[in-house]
Amino acid sequence: MKVKLDIVTGFLGSGKSVFINNIIKETITKDEKVVVLQLEDGETKISNNFTNVKTFMYSDEIDKLDCCISSIVDEEKCTRIIIEYNGTENFEELQSTLSKTIVRKKCKINDIYFIADANVIKSYILNMGDFIIPSLEKSNLIFINNCLGKEIDKIEEIETLVKNINLSGHILKCDNNDDVGRTIRESNLFSKKRIKKFYMNIRGEKN
Repeated sequence: MKVKLDIVTGFLGSGKSVFINNIIKETITKDEKVVVLQLEDGETKISNNFTNVKTFMYSDEIDKLDCCISSIVDEEKCTRIIIEYNGTENFEELQSTLSKTIVRKKCKINDIYFIADANVIKSYILNMGDFIIPSLEKSNLIFINNCLGKEIDKIEEIETLVKNINLSGHILKCDNNDDVGRTIRESNLFSKKRIKKFYMNIRGEKN
C-alpha cells in the first residue's frame, strides 16, 4: 500500500505548523505512523507530544527531495507523510519532484491544504499570483486564518477571490491560531471524511 502524501502550503506566518499540529491531533489513528517533513523553519514547531510522529527538517535542493522521501518511507515505515511547503517557493517544482518514479512507486498525493492569512491573502493573490495561484487552485481545502476582527464584507471578498481560482476546494474560516483545532473539529470534514477530492495523480494531472 502506498504512503499518503499530504501537502500543507501557504506563506510564512500563515499558521501552517499550527494547522499541522491540529490536523494530526484530530485525524491520527492508533495504527498510523506519521512523518512531518518541513521545508521551512518557522517560529511554531511541530509538537513532540504525539505518539508515532516524527519531524524532519529538509534544507537541500527541491529536486533532491524525491530521494529524501524514498529514504524516509523505507527507514521509518510510515503510513503518511505531511510536507510543509513555503508558498513563496515554486509549487510546480514540488509537483515535478513528486512525479519522479522513485516517489510514485511508494507514495500517492492524498490532500493539499492551503493556509491563508486573512490580513494579506488578497494582496498576495493580486500582486503575487505567479507564486500563489498554482498551489491555491490545486488545494482540497483552503483554510483562511486570522479572520478575527475582519469585516464580513472583507472576508466575503477574500472568499470570492479564492473561489474564482478554485471552484471545488472547501473553504474554512478561522479566528486565529488558538481557534484552529475547534474549527477543524466543528467542520466535520475530517472525522466524516467529507473532503471533496480535487483528484490529481502524483504527476500533477487532473483525473
